Amino acid sequence: MLEHLKKKIQDSFSALAPTKLAPKKYTPAQLEDLFVLCGRGDQDALAAVLAQAKSGDLKAQVIAGQIYYGGQGVSVDYSLATRWWRQAAEQGDADAMCRLANNYFEGWGVERDLSQAVAWYTKSAEAGQTYAMQVLGEMHRTGNGVEADASKAFQWFLKAAEAGDIVSQHSAAMCYAMGFGTTQSSTEAFKWAMKSAENNFAEGQRYVALCYLNGNGVEQDHEAATDWFTRSANLGNLDAIYSLGALYSNNRHLDTSFAEKAKFWLSKGADLGDKRCADELIRL
Repeated sequence: MLEHLKKKIQDSFSALAPTKLAPKKYTPAQLEDLFVLCGRGDQDALAAVLAQAKSGDLKAQVIAGQIYYGGQGVSVDYSLATRWWRQAAEQGDADAMCRLANNYFEGWGVERDLSQAVAWYTKSAEAGQTYAMQVLGEMHRTGNGVEADASKAFQWFLKAAEAGDIVSQHSAAMCYAMGFGTTQSSTEAFKWAMKSAENNFAEGQRYVALCYLNGNGVEQDHEAATDWFTRSANLGNLDAIYSLGALYSNNRHLDTSFAEKAKFWLSKGADLGDKRCADELIRL
């Protein structure tokens, strides 16, 4: 794979004329290949990315920031990462805006400034970046960097959820479940939790299982509850592992195999350090 990428880069460089004509402009896909080579210490690849970034290319500027942020063949330099992302952000790149906001939020390569973080997250979100929407939802939910506002938190979560963000789908579900920033609706809570669950979000799967177990927003169905607890548990969700083990333990009188299944899941949770599982295992 690496040799293939290397050959692609070499082929690209061979297209440069000796008369110092402007270097070839790499496509976004080719820039991603160059990024991989930078991580292998390829200085030609680094020079190509930086040259294109200096020419004002948005994708190259974002990649240049990633190179310095992650130390891809260079020393980690958050200041340089911030500089490149700022250039792309000021040209309207939504991903760069979000990355720049992250650096302001954390104080990486720039003095920590939550007001700047909020400003850039907002610009990024308005440009369609769903992670920025999710972060703004969390900031308004917790009052971190902005005044706490349940309605605004819910609006950002829902906007990101509608755009397909899995974490936000679960967040929107929790808002509906608790009536946080919106009218309480168990049906809507289940609907959005199911969307995140179907996208393999473990906590969403656990909540869907609870809905089926208790008949919240959906008809009660213990078999479906067990299925969704199992899916979540298989992804390592400790709460689901405990719930599944306890469910089998509490109903072991209904099926001779349930005791063994309870032991399996409770042992798994106990091995992962969950005290609830360890205690339930003793009582089993």
